[in-house]
Amino acid sequence: MSNIYTSYVRIKRRDGQDMSGDEVDYLFNNVVNVHGDFGSYWVRIVKKYRTSGQCLNIQFGSGKRTENILRLPEIFKEYYVVERINYEHSLDHIFEYEYKEGGAFATETPPRLCKYTFDKVIITCEENWLKKEGAEWMSSDTQELLIDGSYYSCNCRSYVDIYEDSEYYGSQIGYTEDYPYDYFVLTESSAVQFIDPPLLEQLCASKFVRMPRSSKIEFLYKHRKVLSIRKTDHGNIKIYSADHWDNCVDEAYLEMRKKLRTLK
Repeated sequence: MSNIYTSYVRIKRRDGQDMSGDEVDYLFNNVVNVHGDFGSYWVRIVKKYRTSGQCLNIQFGSGKRTENILRLPEIFKEYYVVERINYEHSLDHIFEYEYKEGGAFATETPPRLCKYTFDKVIITCEENWLKKEGAEWMSSDTQELLIDGSYYSCNCRSYVDIYEDSEYYGSQIGYTEDYPYDYFVLTESSAVQFIDPPLLEQLCASKFVRMPRSSKIEFLYKHRKVLSIRKTDHGNIKIYSADHWDNCVDEAYLEMRKKLRTLK
């Protein structure tokens, strides 16, 4: 099956004010649509208004795009709308929506690879194979490496928690407030590309050949696991990701977030 896009949309008022419940419902119902109908394409829907950040977070499956997620271009004068998107197992991209005075449609900024960050590494292995790089024992089979860095990754959520014997199976999925997830749990991923530090760039470029079998590297951001790389006892590499807005460090996104914060 093709064109299963996982969209992560974040919306914030440009005047720095809170959204009302009616605003949240209006924006949510207009964002979550596939070819003009409310629903998600093979991806479970997540809706969360974060009071602390005064922003609305939405996850849904957008399918192959035929129109902007919000149909009235004037909306983008009042709201800052940014989207992270995964084009069916690609590395994630990020872009914003813009409104140009007198234009009939909103425009999208050119998509760029979305950069994520981590601030600590936990290694599970019976040998300390990264001792020279500074890894220190935490227990009999666990080491801690206090480094930070950044990377690109794939956060595809198609078919996650979608089963043939459930009401959420099918190309057009509805919304339920009973769905428990807000921050994402680690889910099998198809790609990661480290930007820094050089240690991880080199390990990734060599397809983790130096990594012992039956071992695991977990990457944390503020104590949350955001990425996991495992080597099976057969030598296969398994990648699991849980990147979200909290560990997104795209420069343009962070600059706009800072700017909007100063408006309060």
